[in-house]
Amino acid sequence: MPRNLPEPVSFVRAAADFRDGRTTPRRFLERCLEAISRHDRTIKAFVTLDARGARKAADAATRRYEQARPLSPVDGCPIAVKDIIATADMPTEMNSPIYRKWRPKADAACVMALRRAGAIVIGKTVTTEFAIGRSGPTRNPFDPTRTPGGSSSGSAAAVACGMAPAALGTQTVGSVLRPAAYCGVVGFKPTHGGLPTGGIHLLSPTSDHLGVIAATVEDAWLVASQISVAAASPGIGLMGGAAGIALGWVVNLVQRGEASMGRLLALLQEQPAIVSPAASSRLPEARGGRTVKYEGVWFRYPNAPERGWVLQDIDFTVDTTHNFRGSAFVVPGSEGVA
Repeated sequence: MPRNLPEPVSFVRAAADFRDGRTTPRRFLERCLEAISRHDRTIKAFVTLDARGARKAADAATRRYEQARPLSPVDGCPIAVKDIIATADMPTEMNSPIYRKWRPKADAACVMALRRAGAIVIGKTVTTEFAIGRSGPTRNPFDPTRTPGGSSSGSAAAVACGMAPAALGTQTVGSVLRPAAYCGVVGFKPTHGGLPTGGIHLLSPTSDHLGVIAATVEDAWLVASQISVAAASPGIGLMGGAAGIALGWVVNLVQRGEASMGRLLALLQEQPAIVSPAASSRLPEARGGRTVKYEGVWFRYPNAPERGWVLQDIDFTVDTTHNFRGSAFVVPGSEGVA
């Protein structure tokens, strides 16, 4: 690994300092831009960069924090966007000469949601052609002679290098999880329909997903849940309900080295409005390094109490090998985690 390669940077940890006045969104952005300046000539994660617009947005976020009035939990968070996702102020070229310098008339739903929440879109990241064809120039941050994985190659490489704490990617088969794993960062692909795909060039409307690649589990969930809340998920509303609470417990469990399904459910049952106490009687333990699917767990969604108890499935993955950072999720109905 190159000695001057920075670690991924977490927005969640920095945001606490924003609120306390120890640093600002502008300073955090400059840290990301410095990493881009230092590494992107070799890594080639970005196809378009809007440093001027990003600084303007960061200054606005700084003023909001100084007034103790951030717009949302992601206010001031630098975000990189895969270049098959529409942005009105930057070209969306999809790594194709057909779309060279093409500029959409409007942001994709996910981009609009993040901008309205105060997030800072710093640029567009390299994708394989139309997310399925020829590869782009992006290199693996840990070994530039190797692939970063695709098709969300630039998004994963940018996060790994500390160029942004989070980036948007898309997945039909493995295009979020694979590059996240190759680049040693967190990849989150929610259930189909869990996040909106309006304004994204889709390969298959029945198979494509919007996902998030991030420095930490907390960062991935923060961005995904904000998109869902602000843009309204077209699916069954997983992001804004019990899943968020479950993931928060998983983060705490993993940090304490107690990542087992039994322990998770024991803690969740302390929140009686979220998980049915009868759930644990049917669930075995999850051992490290495995993905185990648990069927028939009853959730109640705090944002929709009129729905009563809703039956959901859970995938629970714990990585105890430490080959990759941040590999623990609880995602109702999800097919995979990295």
